Amino acid sequence: MNKYLLYLSHKRRMSGLAEKVLNSEKLTKEEKEELKNQIFNNLDKEYFKFGKIAEAEVYISFFSYMSNDFGYDVSAIEKSLRGLTKIKKCYFLVTEETKKAAEEFKVKSEIKEIEIIKVETENFDNLYEILERIIEKESTERDKIVIDNTLGFRMITGVFYRFCIEKAIKLIAWHSEYEEWNGKIKRKPATDRLFVIEFPQLKNLRVISYVNKSIDKFKFSEGANLLDTINNSARANLLRELEEIFKNIFEQDKEDFVERLDNFVNNRVFRDKEIEKIRENLKINFEKILSLKKGECDLVYNNIVLIYINKYFDDNLELKSLIFDRFLNSLNLKEHEKDDIKEMFETEEKSYLFYEAEIDDGKVLSIPERLFRTIEELKIEIPRRIEIRDRKIKLKKFEKDFEIDEKFTRNNVKNITNPEILRELVKRYELSKKEIEEIINKIKEKEGSELRNKEFSDLKNFIQKFNERIIERLKSAQIDVEKGMIVIDGDKLKRFKKIKIDDEYI
Repeated sequence: MNKYLLYLSHKRRMSGLAEKVLNSEKLTKEEKEELKNQIFNNLDKEYFKFGKIAEAEVYISFFSYMSNDFGYDVSAIEKSLRGLTKIKKCYFLVTEETKKAAEEFKVKSEIKEIEIIKVETENFDNLYEILERIIEKESTERDKIVIDNTLGFRMITGVFYRFCIEKAIKLIAWHSEYEEWNGKIKRKPATDRLFVIEFPQLKNLRVISYVNKSIDKFKFSEGANLLDTINNSARANLLRELEEIFKNIFEQDKEDFVERLDNFVNNRVFRDKEIEKIRENLKINFEKILSLKKGECDLVYNNIVLIYINKYFDDNLELKSLIFDRFLNSLNLKEHEKDDIKEMFETEEKSYLFYEAEIDDGKVLSIPERLFRTIEELKIEIPRRIEIRDRKIKLKKFEKDFEIDEKFTRNNVKNITNPEILRELVKRYELSKKEIEEIINKIKEKEGSELRNKEFSDLKNFIQKFNERIIERLKSAQIDVEKGMIVIDGDKLKRFKKIKIDDEYI
C-alpha cells in the first residue's frame, strides 16, 4: 500500500475513533492504545513551539485536573510537563475543590518540589500578589520561569496574561478543537495546539522604549511614571531614588550629593531579586565615591555632573550649553583647563569627561563610567528578533538569513536617511513621526528638521520595495507570509503617525 493510501486509511480510523469518543462509546483496549499514540504524536509535533522555553525550570499553573474516564484524556499540566523536561519546581494555584487532586498529583509526580497555594478566584489583587510573591521568592532567573495559562476561570487567565506582560514572564496555553455533537459541545481528541508568548515584554513595547530612553537621558522620574503604568513597581521605585540623588545636581553642592548617596547606601532593600542586584551594584559604586579623599571626590563629582548635563539636556542644545558654561565657571580651574574640558564636552571624544589629573593611575576617573554603566542595567531588554548587518537581514522567527539589496542597508546619495530609519526600526520595532524627524535631524545636523512631503513619499516607496523584497525572499524559502515586514500608519503625511514591524515577523 502506498503512503497516500496508508494516510487515508489512518485518517478514517482516527475519524472513527474520534466519533466513538464524541458519542461517549466504550473503546476497546487496542482502540484506546491507538488513540493514546495519536494524542502523544500530535503533542510531540507541538512541542517544537516551546523553543527556548523548553529550558524553563519553574512552572506555575492554576490546577484543574481532568478525569481520564475514556483512557485518552491528558490534562494541560501533563501536556506541559511532558514537554518541559527541565522543570525543577512547580507552583499550583488551587481552590478548595481542586486542592485534593493537586495533592494527589504531587504524591505521584517525579518533580520533587511542588508547592500548592490556595487562592481566592474572585480576588484579582490576591491572585496578582501571589504571583508577585512567587517571582520574588524564586532564585531562578525570570527567563527560566513559565506560566501556563490554559486552566482556570476567565478572570484567572486574565490575571495570568496581564502579569506575564507586565513582569516579562513567558506564557504558554493549550487549545483544542471543539465540536457540537448530539446537542452538546465536546472536545475533539488529538487536536491540541500549543500557543507560546516567549517575549511578553513586546506587548508593552512602546512604554518600554520610552522608559529606556528616559534612563538614557537620566530623566528618572519620567521613567518611573511610565513603569507604574505597567506595574513594574520595584524598578520604578529605584528610579525614583535615583531621581532624588541626581535631581538638579548641577545646582546642588557636592556635600548635598554626598549626603544623598549616604542615604541611599543605608536605605531599605527591595524584594525583587533582579532590581536588588542592580541596587547592590549602585551601592558599591556610591560607597567607592564616599570613601574617596577630598580631591578625588571633587574630581569624580565634577565628572558625574558633566556627564549628567550632557545627557539630560541633549534635546535642548542651547540650554545644555548655558548650564554647562555656568557649572564650568563655578569650578576652581585655570582657563586652559576649562577650554580642554569644553572641547571634550562638545566633541564627546570620551565615554566620560574629565580634566587632566593623575590620581591612582586613572582608577578614580573610571568611577563615573562604571556608575553610569550600572544605571544602564535598569533599562528593560527588548528582544532582538530582527537584525541587519552589512547586506544581511536575520529573521529569528523564521530562522532565516537573507541577503538584501545594498540600497536598503547603506546610505546613498539620493536619500541618506531611509537606511538609518530601517536600522533604528528593527532595534525599536516602532518609530513615531517625531522619532523619524529626530533621525533626520541627527543625520542632517540641523536642529528643527522635520519630515517633509518629498521625504515621506520617498520613505513610503523605500518601505514598499523593501516589503516586496522580503516577501519574495521568504516565499523562495517556502515560508508563506501575508504581509510585508513594515507597516505604515497613515497614508498621507498629515495623517502619518508611525511605522512599525508587523507582529507576523516578531
